[in-house]
Amino acid sequence: MAAFERKIRVGRNIISSAIRRKSSISHEVLYKICFHYPQYTSDWIIYGKESPHMRAVMTMFKVKKLLRAWKISETKDL
Repeated sequence: MAAFERKIRVGRNIISSAIRRKSSISHEVLYKICFHYPQYTSDWIIYGKESPHMRAVMTMFKVKKLLRAWKISETKDL
């Protein structure tokens, strides 16, 4: 826990105390977690699941990638 707190640059025992007391963390701590671990959304960190908005964004990126690949394959066939 101490190594994690050092990595995200928060005070010593901030997170471990919150877990032990079953209390919340500040928005600054949440921001630092999200900043150091951008692969995880704040919804996932808070609720344990992704937001519907994030799923829609990820689906859009997948569709865009497929369309780009389809366009490239059509160009090669000409």
